[in-house]
Amino acid sequence: MFFSGKIIEVTKLSSDYYKTDIKLFEKISQSPKPFQFVMLWIPRKDLMPMSVADYHDDILTIIFKVRGEGTKTLAQNPGFVGVNGFYGKGIKDLYERKILFVAGGSGVAPLPYLTRYFRDKISIDVIWGFRYHHQYFDLSNIISSRSVGEIFYVAEDCVDKRFYCGKATDLYQKIIKRERDKWDLVIASGPKEMLAKICEINRELDVYVNLENHVKCGLGFCGSCVLKPTSKLLCVDGPLFSCDEVAEYLSQN
Repeated sequence: MFFSGKIIEVTKLSSDYYKTDIKLFEKISQSPKPFQFVMLWIPRKDLMPMSVADYHDDILTIIFKVRGEGTKTLAQNPGFVGVNGFYGKGIKDLYERKILFVAGGSGVAPLPYLTRYFRDKISIDVIWGFRYHHQYFDLSNIISSRSVGEIFYVAEDCVDKRFYCGKATDLYQKIIKRERDKWDLVIASGPKEMLAKICEINRELDVYVNLENHVKCGLGFCGSCVLKPTSKLLCVDGPLFSCDEVAEYLSQN
């Protein structure tokens, strides 16, 4: 069932990234858990899976990068949209955990809701990597929780001296070697190649990955989001998995 919603604001965060707030007209009975997602329908344009970046008072927030016709239209504020969800298992048992959140590109989207959901019950440090320096925006502007500690920014083009030069996995490997005991859980969110590398770097830590895949029905019927060669479905079993659960999938090119 699709819920109708009206886009009340679209904010350009950087050269490629946007944030949109959608007011839902129907009240959803149960709030999402972190890392759940919605199917966002833009009439006559596209149907897209989107991470829940934030949710409160019937306002759904999406953070996205402009990639195709659907996200381009979304950035231009199409007015009314359809929202179906929430999908996936999400996560709810992170209380009193010390977390390192490693994001690549738009994989940073679930972070604001993660911090809102657990508020001051977790301690979380962040590594966010992006390809070009002009894609940067200040994460502290979209995170309301006081549970966030250090935020490290990583740019692959190595132009802006404010940012670590390289990839998110480079900095992760460096600091996890130096301060491994600082965190008891790592959550990585981003491109498949990055997630595979995160899982390889240190197998002694508790590491979870937030996957992206092609999703159509969101209910596990169509099989479009199966994580081959495993039988797991992103929409039903994920999108958050331990490294061991999806090791075969991550090893595939």
